[in-house]
Amino acid sequence: KTLIKAFNRAYGVKETRSFIHLRFTSIVLTVFAAVLIITSFVLFVFGEWIGVWLADAFRLGVDFTEIWSLLRWPLAVIIVAVLMVVIYLVGPNVKGSLQWIALGSAVATVLWVAAVLGFRFYLMVANPGGPYGVAGSVLVLLVFLYITGVIFMFGGEINAVLYRHHRSRVAATTSVPEPSGIADEAPVLDE
Repeated sequence: KTLIKAFNRAYGVKETRSFIHLRFTSIVLTVFAAVLIITSFVLFVFGEWIGVWLADAFRLGVDFTEIWSLLRWPLAVIIVAVLMVVIYLVGPNVKGSLQWIALGSAVATVLWVAAVLGFRFYLMVANPGGPYGVAGSVLVLLVFLYITGVIFMFGGEINAVLYRHHRSRVAATTSVPEPSGIADEAPVLDE
């Protein structure tokens, strides 16, 4: 719900959806985002180990491991891109268009993938659970979720700027009075 409010503020619109509709949208987007973020994060960070485990558990062989290692990256990026598009279409109280949310979705996807790869590197180098136990792991997760929220808002701000630019261009072209059609017609002469 906080992201929806922030998107509406970025777009400069007021919330007109009913309380129940807004709550339902918030809950569905939260569950949808949680499932897709966790899935793509796991594919990025632990995907190689999961592929090896699946190959060993189901005796799929080395070919499966090689195919898995190639396909897990584009699959994770596609999952994140779909998540961004859905959040930016459904979240704000504006009628969205893929034309002006595509850039914000693409930028947010690239930034999120970079953040995940950064966290993957951090988890390979450091062991936050070792010296600090569960508290260290929880803090790392909270920092990751904070960075994810900032990235989502950055993409939303890009979309809001494009929306305002599109709206101002449309307003500039429609502010000129349209001809009524009468002046364009040839005068009718009485015979």
